[in-house]
Amino acid sequence: MPRSYERGEALDAMLPHVLAQGPDAARAWISALTDDSLRNGSMLRAAEQLAQSDPKATADWLLANPGEATKRRLDNVLATWASSDKSAAVAYFEALPKGEERSNALRGIISAISSQDPTAAAAVLDRHAADVTDGAFQTFVWHSFGSDPALALNYVGRIADPGSQERMYSRTLDSWLNRDPVAAQAWIQRNALPDNVTRHLQERAAQAQP
Repeated sequence: MPRSYERGEALDAMLPHVLAQGPDAARAWISALTDDSLRNGSMLRAAEQLAQSDPKATADWLLANPGEATKRRLDNVLATWASSDKSAAVAYFEALPKGEERSNALRGIISAISSQDPTAAAAVLDRHAADVTDGAFQTFVWHSFGSDPALALNYVGRIADPGSQERMYSRTLDSWLNRDPVAAQAWIQRNALPDNVTRHLQERAAQAQP
């Protein structure tokens, strides 16, 4: 079939039967596909489910077949792994060579542990600073903000892209001001913020005046 919506639907219909043959058989069937687009689409759809039963084998499989699926799913697989065995997932990440795949793996680990233990997630970020991307910082902030907003905000300043950093400051501070204005204002007073964020907060305060 040519690339089309219908081919995607056909693949969605087939994959449950392929996965029902077991993880090894499913990975072998997908890896044997000669159409790069079809193989990547199959890997994208199957990786998270395969990770539920064997995250290491799934991560190995993605890394052995680099492509769009690896870029988009390796973090999900490591997140699944870290949720059940943080030490093993971190050890796997630490054994990867420097590069995009290692950074993607770290982002997945951070997404898994930051909502449960922001302090532990922050320690992982600090220990592997050379591998941290803006995406990892953003993931940490979103997942840790609910339980430790001050710690989360302390890492917004490490986002390198100015626009992304300003947007993250504005969104998180707006949320915190709505939820706990006293604590949020205390944090704002203690910390220097980008000019655009300061103006945003001033405008917000002016609009709140009766």
